[in-house]
Amino acid sequence: MQFFPEPHFGKDPQNGGAIDYWLGEANESIELHIVDSHGDTIRTIKSKGKKGINRVM
Repeated sequence: MQFFPEPHFGKDPQNGGAIDYWLGEANESIELHIVDSHGDTIRTIKSKGKKGINRVM
């Protein structure tokens, strides 16, 4: 029986994939458009972005 999680236990990532992007300046309103091979939008992800590398799931 275990009362506390061990320090080496991790958490599984969320379903889906990670998308990393870089911004030269912070922006409060980012839209990432995921498109198929025909250019049709499959999904739009809205996020906030800080200066530098960002990640959305």
